[in-house]
Amino acid sequence: MGKKVCIGLSGGVDSSVAALLLKQQGYDVFAMFMQNWHDTEGTLHGDCEWEEDRFVAEMVARKIGIPFYFIDLSNEYRQRVVDYMFDEYSKGRTPNPDVLCNREINVEIWGNADINGSVNGDVYAGGNVNCGEIGGDVGAGGNVNCGDIGGDISAGGSIECGSIGGDVNAGGNVSCAAVGGDVETGGSVECGNVSGDVNAGKDVNCGDILGHAKTSGSLNCGNVDGNVDCGGNISCGDIAGHAEARGSIECKTIKGSAEAGSRIIYKG
Repeated sequence: MGKKVCIGLSGGVDSSVAALLLKQQGYDVFAMFMQNWHDTEGTLHGDCEWEEDRFVAEMVARKIGIPFYFIDLSNEYRQRVVDYMFDEYSKGRTPNPDVLCNREINVEIWGNADINGSVNGDVYAGGNVNCGEIGGDVGAGGNVNCGDIGGDISAGGSIECGSIGGDVNAGGNVSCAAVGGDVETGGSVECGNVSGDVNAGKDVNCGDILGHAKTSGSLNCGNVDGNVDCGGNISCGDIAGHAEARGSIECKTIKGSAEAGSRIIYKG
């Protein structure tokens, strides 16, 4: 699994080619489209039609084969860029809204989501996410630190949160209460029960796994309802499928075949 990268996709040539090249180079790319304006009062038909831009960007993402997310930053853009621009004009000065947009929106707002409280819907950020509970999905290019998550989560960095209702895809370590879907991460996993499969690049410490378990490190868990493929040692309860470890296996029962680089111990 390649390193996760979030790209701001406008549908134009530059961002579209960049997204394609990242995908071809093996990165795990997802795209985000920002809406910075939705007030049509006083505009001519054909001006500032963000719906068409979003449609083009989404078609590009679909063609490349990467996830596409939408984020509405129009209120932040009005408060931090437009209001400032009119204020500067009223004072007889010529503002540079593009520079301000890069600093206030592209870096500060779009880059990180630092929310004081809970969010009922989805949260997407190019950087880190820090907040309370999230009722929907989470997409972040960096680390995520929050309460419970009702949907799926995809992060380029580490995840530290409460329970996760859906799937987990992370470039770093995952530390949470429980997972309602699958877990795929390049780092370690430390959590409660996992309702799906686990695929980790480092050690896994968790409760029961209701699917298969695969890790490059060691596995320490409760029961596993599927197969286990482990680069280190296995210490668990019952394994419903096959078990293979480069180190030792210590468990209660294995219904399938078992192969270990070291010893196999049944805990009785």
